[in-house]
Amino acid sequence: MALTSKSLFLYGLQITDANKYIDFQIVGAGPTLTATLEVGYYSLTELLNAIKTKMESADPTNLYSASADRTISGGTENRVTISTTGAYLSLLFALEFIRLLLWLLYWDLVQRIRREQRHTREHRARGPRW
Repeated sequence: MALTSKSLFLYGLQITDANKYIDFQIVGAGPTLTATLEVGYYSLTELLNAIKTKMESADPTNLYSASADRTISGGTENRVTISTTGAYLSLLFALEFIRLLLWLLYWDLVQRIRREQRHTREHRARGPRW
């Protein structure tokens, strides 16, 4: 039996010491607040609830919500939205996260180049097809 649609149930999302912090500001150029998630594995729903709870703990003056678009149309599947009742919210991404993202992009590029080189070598080894 083949699946005809993408799964809308997500689980096994891992929070580690490297990604457990959510830094954010509630005032432009204001102090940085930090919501610290518990290390462990989460379903998407559990993770969204933990984000909401920890952000409200870090900033008791505002209410927060975290939701995910689970539809499979228009390329928005599993897009997470974090919002607040406050007038301003800026999520800050740590330098370590940016370094990790760049490394992953670099690694993907290296793997693509290697696949292309391997494909080219295999194609040349077969010789021309007459």
